[in-house]
Amino acid sequence: MTAGSNLFFEDYGSSIYENPGGAGIKGAIQQKGRETIYQLDFFSQFDLIFRHFTLSGGFNLNSSGFYFRDLYSIDTIDQTGSSVFAPVLSPRLSLSWSPGKGVSVYAAVNHGFTIPSVSETMTPAGLINKDIKPEKAWSYETGTRINLFRGKTFLDLAAYYMRVSDLIVPKRVEEDFYVGMNAGASLHKGIELNYQQWLLGDPLHSRKYPLSALLNISYSLNSFRFLDFVDGENNFSGNKLPGTSPTIFNGSIEFKTSHGFKAAIEVLSSGRIPLDDFNSSYSDAWTVINLRSGYSLSLGKRWRADIMAVFHNITDERYASMVVVNAPGTPAAPPRYYYPGMPFRATFSAGIKYNFFKD
Repeated sequence: MTAGSNLFFEDYGSSIYENPGGAGIKGAIQQKGRETIYQLDFFSQFDLIFRHFTLSGGFNLNSSGFYFRDLYSIDTIDQTGSSVFAPVLSPRLSLSWSPGKGVSVYAAVNHGFTIPSVSETMTPAGLINKDIKPEKAWSYETGTRINLFRGKTFLDLAAYYMRVSDLIVPKRVEEDFYVGMNAGASLHKGIELNYQQWLLGDPLHSRKYPLSALLNISYSLNSFRFLDFVDGENNFSGNKLPGTSPTIFNGSIEFKTSHGFKAAIEVLSSGRIPLDDFNSSYSDAWTVINLRSGYSLSLGKRWRADIMAVFHNITDERYASMVVVNAPGTPAAPPRYYYPGMPFRATFSAGIKYNFFKD
């Protein structure tokens, strides 16, 4: 059994200036201040092992808040203030069972929380946002981990169900400005899979094989929705959470030879992503394929040379590498939801190493 405590501080200084005519020229100062965010945690954890079963549990008690000091002395209004969040108690309990070597099954119940970031505790005017609260969640997870054939096969499969209250979402009020707000409740559920398989060779003696090949697969199937979210006259309850993809896939096959040659093919994929709380716009699904190859050459006992070529996005897929949730827009300037991903490109590198110590 273990126990402890953490005390954590963040301190930020901020200034806001006019942007006359939108020309990107620094104008007169509008606001200046300093903000301090603090967290105090008390935690405990225990592990009880009985034959093939392991029972783990614990708790975390958090006290946190923030303080804003107004340093803008031109006006006569002092915006100095503080906000202290209610203490949060987060328990955790899990049970795992290992029926055989390399095989385990587990179930866990957790309570967690996230305090607002510094940008969410401030308004676009640089003042204190007293309406924000930490988001809290109960999560339930079950799954299995399998490691067989001396590490040649590894599988991690998990299913989760998480209900979040006081969900923090960004509400954009101007271009590149948003205010954090709590959005009632949301439901997050899904399945995650991680699979690794040695097709040729094995992890313990890969250098002894003329050719080794390793398959890696990661896949997520998600369903994230608002349960209760009303903003003014808009009711978003039941809508999908913007900025989250229902499917994410990462896969690769890596090849190595005993002579130093290595190559890999990588496939990355994402489903359609809702871009706003209304679910009125979506990004397109996309798939990107990357290739890389290289060669490692020993030059005596201490020198080694490495060369590598990487070909990114070989199909020249047009996709959004990042999206902006609830981006503002006007009739003359539509919302900018997308940050475009890089097109096809190639990179080459070469290096040489010298080992000062004998093996």
